[in-house]
Amino acid sequence: VRSMRDIDLTIAELAATQGGAFTIEQARRRGATSSLVRRRRSSGQWRDAAPGVVVLPGAPRDERQFLWIVRLSVGADAVFSHETAARSQGVSGIPAGVHAISVGWGHHRTIHGLPVHQQRVDPVDVFVRCGMPMTSLARTDCDLATVFSPSRLAHVIDSAHFDGGCSFVTMGETLLRVGTRGRPGASRLIPILDERGPGADVSWTVLEARLAEILARTSLPECVAQHPL
Repeated sequence: VRSMRDIDLTIAELAATQGGAFTIEQARRRGATSSLVRRRRSSGQWRDAAPGVVVLPGAPRDERQFLWIVRLSVGADAVFSHETAARSQGVSGIPAGVHAISVGWGHHRTIHGLPVHQQRVDPVDVFVRCGMPMTSLARTDCDLATVFSPSRLAHVIDSAHFDGGCSFVTMGETLLRVGTRGRPGASRLIPILDERGPGADVSWTVLEARLAEILARTSLPECVAQHPL
């Protein structure tokens, strides 16, 4: 029979890999009895964070913990997407503290006021970052087209391309595969990618792209990106 100390240590080791969070079911699978669960929660050694999810009080209450609480609350099929995936992959212009998650059809929960998008996400569009499943940059751009205005989306697309290394061609191929049917607003991405298709000037940063856009509205000669000095 394992001691309570051994059980607590095993649970603490798990929590350390999950931002200090874990589910009651995970604790039970590691030997925690119903009475132990009650004692730890009533004493404050485990703090309730969401239905079925608790955290250790000493763990940092940061974004990593928040994301783990969300993932454990929604379930293993949840994938971080939209703003969360974009910001995690270095895309600029994404508001801090805005998160989103995607799940399969039929899921109707809202976690911590966080948008839960019901949509199919193919495995090819998912990768794991710091233990968190997230949509790829190309798929993220397609998803943001459904929630962002055209001007804001254009900035995100440029950042994903110039800063994130995601080609416009890859974005277009992903949009063709994912489709626009049943995805209101997804077609906003089409004209933006058309403007940036083959033959577009080479630029290396979002700031350069924005400067070129501003200069194009003036009477100045067309600028040449990355011109050797």
